[in-house]
Amino acid sequence: MLVNYKGRPHMMGAIENKTLLLSLASMVCGAFACAFEVSPWLNNWLQLVPLPDDHFRVKILLVLLTSVLGTIVWDQLMLLIFAPRILFTAYQDTLRALPRPKDLGKPAAKFFFALTTAYLYFLNPATKDNGFVLVGAFYMSKVLLK
Repeated sequence: MLVNYKGRPHMMGAIENKTLLLSLASMVCGAFACAFEVSPWLNNWLQLVPLPDDHFRVKILLVLLTSVLGTIVWDQLMLLIFAPRILFTAYQDTLRALPRPKDLGKPAAKFFFALTTAYLYFLNPATKDNGFVLVGAFYMSKVLLK
């Protein structure tokens, strides 16, 4: 999806399109979660067969990563060879549209707040599956992230 989405100059750049970035990030996280068998229930529900060992798991993930990065590099190389003017114009437009570092404070705080809440609810043995964590996170978000 990322390679076929051309973005600027004809539409929003891939970095600016939050829906595209969130869907791609969720697919990558889902692939890693399934490969590392984070949730045996999910793997069972998806009818995934357990991988034989960690070496094979890493090998599969490296093949997946190489395939994705190779496709992106190949696409950028072809654009550089056959349409360099479009490529550089698109990069310049995307860089101009990116938020400045001073504008990233609030989104970064929201992201780390969400990560902390997810850790407390899903992974921390002391607070795992505790509904009060979610209720507390909701009210804390109203107070802290105005």
